[in-house]
Amino acid sequence: MVLNPTQGLKLRARRECKDATGTTRKAGEEWLYRGYGAYLPGVDEEIVETVTAFTLTDRQALHLRATRTYVDQFGKARKAGEEWLVTNADAHCYIPDVYEDVVGQVAITVLNNRQYCVILDPLGENGKPQLGKKILLKGEASFFLRPGERLEKGIQNVYVLGDNEALLLRAREAYVDGEKNSCSW
Repeated sequence: MVLNPTQGLKLRARRECKDATGTTRKAGEEWLYRGYGAYLPGVDEEIVETVTAFTLTDRQALHLRATRTYVDQFGKARKAGEEWLVTNADAHCYIPDVYEDVVGQVAITVLNNRQYCVILDPLGENGKPQLGKKILLKGEASFFLRPGERLEKGIQNVYVLGDNEALLLRAREAYVDGEKNSCSW
């Protein structure tokens, strides 16, 4: 098998053996070979499929889900069912591992200086969703919505008021606006 730089081989062990890198593999175990050039499978290895890399740009990211607990190609431990994004900052081309399902590609969200949005259920620093929390983002900004996050009402335009215009607002919940408590009833 001859592989170009954007291809990998999904392999399966027919019985216990050592792969091309010297790693011991158990019967039925699957792994991904990410080499370049010619690959000759061993007698105890079978080729399951050829996997093609996804090209990541600054406008597209890849949404992945772990099918079982394992350590990914970046050295991060992933738990079964965990979801995450791989962006252009992580890799320019990405070949999904055997324990990763590609959920889809995610387009970047761009706000200009006259737009804003509210993100519902944002991910915290630990990567866990903060259910019920909201984050207000004002433009200019560009970001990827991470798995589990969503926009409350999409991208909205800011209100630009003239000299003789005003907005009547009503608070939906108590909050502090600058120095004043906006809801003190």
